[in-house]
Amino acid sequence: MIRFVDVSFSYGERKVFEGINLEIKKGEWVALVGANGSGKSTLVKLLNAILIPTEGHVLIDGLDTRDEGALWEIRRRVGVVFQNPDTQIVASIVEDDIAFGPENLGLDPTEIRQRVDKVLEVLDLVPFRSSPTYALSGGQKQKLAIAGALAMKPEYLVLDEPTSMLDPPSRREINRILNYLYSKGDLTIIYSTHNPEEIVLARRVIALVNGKIAFDGTPLEFFSNPDMVWEFGIRLPIITHLCYRLRKRGLALTFPVFDPEELIDELWRLKSGM
Repeated sequence: MIRFVDVSFSYGERKVFEGINLEIKKGEWVALVGANGSGKSTLVKLLNAILIPTEGHVLIDGLDTRDEGALWEIRRRVGVVFQNPDTQIVASIVEDDIAFGPENLGLDPTEIRQRVDKVLEVLDLVPFRSSPTYALSGGQKQKLAIAGALAMKPEYLVLDEPTSMLDPPSRREINRILNYLYSKGDLTIIYSTHNPEEIVLARRVIALVNGKIAFDGTPLEFFSNPDMVWEFGIRLPIITHLCYRLRKRGLALTFPVFDPEELIDELWRLKSGM
């Protein structure tokens, strides 16, 4: 479990968080949302002890990020993937980049090879294992960053707007992979995003406003209040927005709806009832 206990954080005189309390249980998929400057990226960095709270405690399975002796284990347990994958690529060849983290754990070469082979397969990077990292596309680089994090066998995978720099096909591919990883049941995902289609994938939504938790609930509860969603700087998913517009025109549709087939069923229900 991840716990924020009365956490405050400031960049110099600028206060970002004050007295935040938060629990994230193992097995959750949390979408972290909020406008620019709301504190999302700061929270991500606090999770991995890249930043240390000004006040309070961040506990990762009971390990305090203030404890310098626990930092190595905390960073093994919490894998982080950032918006720009180029900031995380450290080797010139794909398989060497993935092996970098496990090598620093001092693992046996056989174990390292097994881990590299496994994540190459999971991330569909096997054809690129010997490729130079500079030659990868943006989507492939982001997959490589995720592969490097997974090679450490983390309990928590934290992603800070990982698809914001990608084209739609690459974005869909990253989300497909995350869905697959989550379905295996042994990974907690914390995903900072502005994308409504990605928010829908989560099981829990936490919205930050001015460094405070302004909403904590399910995607269904989140998108049930469009005015609140828009205040957070988030648009409705396309199907949800269409449903919203149809309701405004007087159609008694269930709201919110996320899936096209569900909307078709709703429209058919109305037609059949006429």
